[in-house]
Formats: sequence, C-alpha cells, structure tokens
Amino acid sequence: MMILRILEFFIFPGALFAIVLSVILMWLVRKLAARMENRVGPPFLQPLYDFAKLLAKERVYPEKSMRLVLWLIPILQFSVALTMSLFLPIISPEGLISFDGDLFFFLFLLGIHGSSAFFLGWMSNNPYGGSGSGRAVLIELSFEIPLSLSLAGIANVARSMRISEITLYMAGVFFTFGSFGKILLIIPWSLLLIISLISTLGALEYNPFSAGHAETEIVAGWMTELTGPDLALVKMSEFLNLTNLSVLIAALFLGGPPVYEIGLYTRFVTFLVFLVKTLLVVFALAFIKTISSRLRVDQSTEGMWKYLLPLALGGVILILLIQQYGGA
Repeated sequence: MMILRILEFFIFPGALFAIVLSVILMWLVRKLAARMENRVGPPFLQPLYDFAKLLAKERVYPEKSMRLVLWLIPILQFSVALTMSLFLPIISPEGLISFDGDLFFFLFLLGIHGSSAFFLGWMSNNPYGGSGSGRAVLIELSFEIPLSLSLAGIANVARSMRISEITLYMAGVFFTFGSFGKILLIIPWSLLLIISLISTLGALEYNPFSAGHAETEIVAGWMTELTGPDLALVKMSEFLNLTNLSVLIAALFLGGPPVYEIGLYTRFVTFLVFLVKTLLVVFALAFIKTISSRLRVDQSTEGMWKYLLPLALGGVILILLIQQYGGA
C-alpha cells in the first residue's frame, strides 16, 4: 500500500500526470486560439519542446538584480503550483491531499503566485519588470477576490469548505431535482460559474487581463529578466495553474469525476468523465481569451470592483436566500 501511495503522488494522478496534462492543455489552448484566428497553430509537443529548450539555456542575471530572489521564486512558484494539483479530484471526488478547509488553503496557495510575481519583477532592477510586476499583482489579487467569492458561494451550497464534499454534493444536486429550491439554485450557479471563468482569466493573466506582460508595451513584464531554467519553471507554473483552476471549476461547478465502485474499468470511466468536464472549462477559457482584446490595467480593476464583485456578492446572497426560504 505504501508503494501504491507513493506511485499515486509522484506518477498518477500525482505530480507527473499533472505536468503532462498541463502541457497538453496548454497546447490545446494555443491550438484552439490558432484555429479561431485561421492559423495552423503549434504541433502537439510544442509546449514540451519550448520547456526543454529553456531548461538547456544559460541563466543570465542583470548586474544589479537580487540574483537569489530571481533564482528562488521560480522554484517557489513551480512547487506551489505542483502542490495545488494534489488537492484536485481526478479519478475520485477526493484528491491526494484532502482535509476540512482545503479549499481555503488552495486559494491561499493561489495568492502566493500573485505576490511572488511582484517580487520577481521588482527585484530584477528592470523598469519593464517593475512596471509589469505592479500591473500583475494588481490584476491577479483583484480577480482572486471575485473568484474566491464565487467558489465560496458554491461551497455554501454544499455547506462545506472541503473540495471532495463540495464535488460529491454538486455531482448530484442538479440531477436529482429533489426540491424547487434546488432548481432555483441553477440561477446563482450559472452566475457564479461565469464569474469564476472571467476571474480565472485574470488570475492567469490571460486576455483581456494580460496587461502584466503586454509585449507591445513592456516586453514581457515581470518575466522580462528571466532566462533559462528560471523562465522554464515560471512557464510550467503557468501551465499547471491553468490545469489547477480548470479542474477546480470542473469539480466544484460540474461535479467533477463521478462516484463508481473501485475497479480498473470504473476508474477509467471516472477519469474520462473528469477529462471531458475539464476540457469544457478549458475550451470556455480559450474562447474568451481569443475573442477578447487586452484591457488597460485600470479598466481591468475598475471592471472587477464595479461589476464582478457586486455580481459575486449578489450570487452568494441569492444562494443564502434560496437556502433559507426555498428549501434547498
């Protein structure tokens, strides 16, 4: 059992699987964007080739930068993103790591990425990096507020902050229709799902919220001075965060993998269902990213405070009212 547990953590559905799936999903996002723009797009293994090429390159640091920080933070970002993947339900409603309040801890780890991006740009002693880091932390931390509220609203539906318990509850809530209140929950569920998708684009710095690394304005933003393995780890962290947030949304809003009796065939079916739900979320993210143009950083944050945050609060309040008076 110990050997099996180790294999689960390091191979499937653990670290190695998370990295492989992240590379595939990143290729899918790039391919979908290319096809929607009437381009051919990259070959299947292109993200892996890019990662391997960066690993083989030399590290180059600016003369007056804090080299230790530029070396440590990419490792931190990669470690945090990989740890987040262990909380996700892939072949069962429960991840490899599961405890009461693990959704809180997942969001805490996500917040580390935004703050660490700020330090990477600031410590690089580069004006483009400094400007990009300020934009990135403002956008990422802003959109993590409505994202957290939308996830908290769904958690309140299940009356739990444990990812596995929310997944189990949501797997059946819209398929049983046990009461009129549960049918009414579709309204705030739809609203919070849309908010979570938009907020995920902000947390990942995808269009229309990509001002943190606007190539035509500030080169690569907070990543400008990253080279070689440092840049490779940051890019892989980006791939992993795409997977982490897509799987989390698929689990909490779409019910994640179904519950079957343990067996090789049933585990395979469970994995396929999980994969289809995750691909639906990734397609939605890729579609919004491709059809959107970049907003200014002030437009992004203003949109969050004026629209997303009130709507997220409204969705949470609506859930509470339905639970209180609708019998959900």
